[in-house]
Amino acid sequence: MNGQTMGLLTEYQKIRFADALARVDGDEELLVTLAEIAADDGPHMLQQLSEELRGGDVIESGRTAHALKGLLSTYEVGPPVDALQAIVEASHSHDIDRARMIFGEISEELLDFIELVRQLSVQSGSPSRSDRADR
Repeated sequence: MNGQTMGLLTEYQKIRFADALARVDGDEELLVTLAEIAADDGPHMLQQLSEELRGGDVIESGRTAHALKGLLSTYEVGPPVDALQAIVEASHSHDIDRARMIFGEISEELLDFIELVRQLSVQSGSPSRSDRADR
């Protein structure tokens, strides 16, 4: 027994991502497909946000934080994803120092969370987006 059930997700994943699964009406294949997108785009967006904050671009950092929150909110609406909203709000008030502080507090957690989401597609044995595009 490899920890998988008849579906694409392990029992742990079904429990951990129960809310996400409910948001896609229990469609495990859709959830895995969305996980592939989040796993591909999330690390790049996180890096972009880091660079924008380091460069002092408060407006773009707010936009990127908002987009990253949207990307990850399928899977989680609580910590650490919800903290991205505080970066968006800091950008609206042009408070780059606050945005940087919040990012410093959540960046590792976000990276870990993106990895957890990535494991949905890896453990499901689903072909990657690029593999499917080659067919």
